[in-house]
Amino acid sequence: GVTAIDLSAKFRDDAVEATAGFRSAQGVNADAQLSIGVATNAPPGHVAADAPLRLALTADMATLRVFQPWVGTAAVVDGNARAELVALGTMARAPLSGTLRGEALRIDAPQYGVFFADGRLDARFADGTVKIEELSFVGGAGRFTASGTLATPGEVRRDGQGAAARMTWRAEKFRL
Repeated sequence: GVTAIDLSAKFRDDAVEATAGFRSAQGVNADAQLSIGVATNAPPGHVAADAPLRLALTADMATLRVFQPWVGTAAVVDGNARAELVALGTMARAPLSGTLRGEALRIDAPQYGVFFADGRLDARFADGTVKIEELSFVGGAGRFTASGTLATPGEVRRDGQGAAARMTWRAEKFRL
């Protein structure tokens, strides 16, 4: 169902400027831009770890059914999503920022008693953390909602322990 793939890249003095586009008949559209600059005092012919990096991605998915081959027959997933993400920094460290939104999310796994519908996701990425503004699903006559911050890989607290996720959730008449 791929209707178009476009890729363009320019290389000049160890710097790269690239764009990519993807379109499909299933309503999955994505655009990306990549820029890698030249690091000061970097030897010619090498992309240094401190070379400036900017990567931007915008993706629209009219349906999440495109992921069904990876989920298999154990469950059905559907809904729509939009992502706007930017990685800005250097080749060695470029934290991700942006948003991920999903609506009309649905997960059905009958063998496990899972029938979630009318799902919503609103997540924000910033400073190496993922903040879930809202995650909600209807199950039976009730609703499950959650929000909070997810742990970031590599983050270490002052006491030397790894970072912990902090989520608040509520389930009212939610059937699972």
